[in-house]
Amino acid sequence: MRSDNIDRIAPSLHMRSDNIDRIATSLHSRSDNIDRVAPSLHMRSDNIDRIAPSPHMRSDNIDLIAPSLHMRSDNIDRIETSLHSRSDNIDRVAPSLLVLVLIEYTTKKTSVCMIPIQQPLRHQLSTTLKRGFCHHHKI
Repeated sequence: MRSDNIDRIAPSLHMRSDNIDRIATSLHSRSDNIDRVAPSLHMRSDNIDRIAPSPHMRSDNIDLIAPSLHMRSDNIDRIETSLHSRSDNIDRVAPSLLVLVLIEYTTKKTSVCMIPIQQPLRHQLSTTLKRGFCHHHKI
């Protein structure tokens, strides 16, 4: 598929989650179409490593993308790198969710990754993440 057709294609596909690994690779999504694509993908969390690199996501679309990813905590390394999250979107991404906020200071930029986490994972994540610093944040 050509990227300029994605706005017509994605809404009508009603994609099944078990096909996402084949679909996402061929979409080669344009970054300005991610708001149309992401909601229709109904992405499975275990496919995030295949999905996230493909859309070439724009940081200002994280508020649209993040809710549909249903991110798993063990995918934080792949998600954070791909999203290049903007810290000023934190209020729109996961209101009222208990999240782990990972802040990395690299090349004078601040990247914020937000992931829903379950109570048993909180201590494990906060002690095993080795880069930047993290804190638990309830919006």
